[in-house]
Amino acid sequence: MRAYLSVASLIAAAFIGNSFPAQGQSARSLPGCETAPEVRKVLDKKLDPKLLDKMKRPERVTLEREVLNDLIAEHPRELEPYQTLVNSMRSEDPDQFAGLRNRLVKMAKDDPNDPLALLLAGWVLRGKDTLESVRLLEAAQAKAPNFPWPFDELASDYFRGKIADQNKVKENIEAFFAICPASTDNSAQWLLAKDPALQPKVAVALRARLQTETDPQRLKDYEILWGLEFRARPPAEHDALRAQLTQDLKRLAMLNPKGDAGWQAFLIKGHKQAGGGFKLRGRECAELVSMLAHL
Repeated sequence: MRAYLSVASLIAAAFIGNSFPAQGQSARSLPGCETAPEVRKVLDKKLDPKLLDKMKRPERVTLEREVLNDLIAEHPRELEPYQTLVNSMRSEDPDQFAGLRNRLVKMAKDDPNDPLALLLAGWVLRGKDTLESVRLLEAAQAKAPNFPWPFDELASDYFRGKIADQNKVKENIEAFFAICPASTDNSAQWLLAKDPALQPKVAVALRARLQTETDPQRLKDYEILWGLEFRARPPAEHDALRAQLTQDLKRLAMLNPKGDAGWQAFLIKGHKQAGGGFKLRGRECAELVSMLAHL
């Protein structure tokens, strides 16, 4: 445990020390709607849940922190490594998270013209000092009106608590999806569920994006799309949606006919949603995937 805490402390220090600015990236570039492919590739490979599930907690946490620290050092203007690291420290090490939060807040004070620094400080202050969180996020908005993530975080701030304001939730989540119309970000999708009028527009944009996608990991976002389409369309149109879903499954099976167990489970879940309610096991799963690929 002592070694584990030491690693966390070193990474917390490196988090600030190596991040702003760095060679190889614009000092003021901002994270876009999607994680950069090179960062996504490292996260998918080195922090694969199937790998992490086999590890003991200290080993898992150490690996996570090392991978994320390296990514932050190499890609200091990408958001997801920060998000993953902060979420991990918040749940695994509340004491160390408090120190990290203080560092991030100081970073924003030292560089109040950097929208990313303002965003990170505003994010970690949620629940600790929500009014200051809102101030920092609104400052990030003002500095970079086309930077999507302050809108998402403000929508979350306004969703509950003493400052709850559903009009501001709606205003900010709609602004976020205006910039990132096909986002599958967990927080944004959760807030989208509270805005029925916006859901059809996002479903159309997400389907258009997935139609050109070939990466199996990203193709699993079809599960988000299918749920969104069924929520956004009236029951009278659900038979047509199931027919479309079946066509999606055929394409997906052809794109990745030798997918692993996780891929097969994804296809089977979609098959059930399309109307195939029976259970499949073992050889039947492989047969379904093969059948879909050859239809």
